[in-house]
Amino acid sequence: MANQYLAGIHSFINGRIEDINAKLTSAAVVGDNCRKRYLEGQLEELYAARRFLSSRYDLATQTYY
Repeated sequence: MANQYLAGIHSFINGRIEDINAKLTSAAVVGDNCRKRYLEGQLEELYAARRFLSSRYDLATQTYY
């Protein structure tokens, strides 16, 4: 059983990524390059946080490196 707190963090990050991808699509349609760059930066930060958590914590076995 995965650590409930860690699973919640992963769920939050995935939800934010989905929200930002939707906003990024609408910004691209409108042509708002400033907002598009801002959202792309947020995505980079969220992907980095998810990579960090995935590399350090195993949700399947709760092995902490």
